[in-house]
Amino acid sequence: MKGVLIPDLELKVMIFNNETFRDHYGVIPYLDEKEICYEAYPHALFLAIPRSTRALEYLKSLEGKQVVLGFFRMNRKLESEVVGELTRTRSPLMPCMVGTEIPLNEKLMRARYSEVRIGNIREIVEVSPQVRVHGRITDFENKPKSNAYVILTRPYGFPKGRAITKTNERGFYEMYVPEATYHHAFVCDGRYGRDALEFYGWNVQIKPPDHELNARFDKIELYRLTAAETPERTLIIEFLPMDIACTIENLKRIFEFKGKISSEDICNERLYPKLNIEDIEVSLSDERLEIRTLCRRYYLPKDLGIECPRPIYVLEAKIPSHIPPGKYDLRVIVHLDETQEWGESMLSGLHIW
Repeated sequence: MKGVLIPDLELKVMIFNNETFRDHYGVIPYLDEKEICYEAYPHALFLAIPRSTRALEYLKSLEGKQVVLGFFRMNRKLESEVVGELTRTRSPLMPCMVGTEIPLNEKLMRARYSEVRIGNIREIVEVSPQVRVHGRITDFENKPKSNAYVILTRPYGFPKGRAITKTNERGFYEMYVPEATYHHAFVCDGRYGRDALEFYGWNVQIKPPDHELNARFDKIELYRLTAAETPERTLIIEFLPMDIACTIENLKRIFEFKGKISSEDICNERLYPKLNIEDIEVSLSDERLEIRTLCRRYYLPKDLGIECPRPIYVLEAKIPSHIPPGKYDLRVIVHLDETQEWGESMLSGLHIW
């Protein structure tokens, strides 16, 4: 059988052929991530994604139901069969859909199709093709980051499903991951929250046959990077910087004094480094942009359970006229001379007119 359950519901089946490991780096009580742990295992992900509002009611009826995924090779030989329970996303941070993540006993490198069974419904779905993702992870002096973790997580916004691998001693990595748009790429190592923070890449669009993702990380994290083009062909860019010298050290002091970190503490402006225009670089696919203004504003991260406003930086940068319309990767780099800290973040697939 071909088709979908209803015309406005899209079905996706993905296989994450990760290696199996679980690396622990201890507890950091003053961070949200109380235990720094990187875990990998092969697993399958099934998603039912609504493509219209009329599909939402039908979507709700799937919650709690059992789904059986049969995986077949190209020659129609059955490779494996697994069972999961469908759950619906409810967080305001995620789009509404149902899905399930199911651990696998082994990698399924030759699976090409899946028979999806939900009750008396049966659909044949092509398994998302595997894409080679590769690159090199370094610091800002081009020194390799060995045993760093490269993670692609939350395909299409769903809270489950991720590809993960480690770099070698020269900072290189390679993995095969399902074609998808991933909420973010995360790159760091076991020193996270102590003397290193992470690289974030947002809206990462992985398409066949090959995707190169190079990244740098150090002591600054640029969180919540967003951007929009103006009618004057400039970019309005905002992000929240956090670092080791200011953010982490102050969180540590607050925790040592109070024994806990409250949401009011998170909104304290002393937790965030102060930036000037000369501290920031902005580029579109390696073309550096002129930064024209920089200011701070406040946003309310209510969906994270924080009821007080946090400071965030907003800048405006000029798009050169020789850059043609298209989709670009936007990168923002911050360097603080006083503390010798660096950080980098990327927003993929930014549409420029």
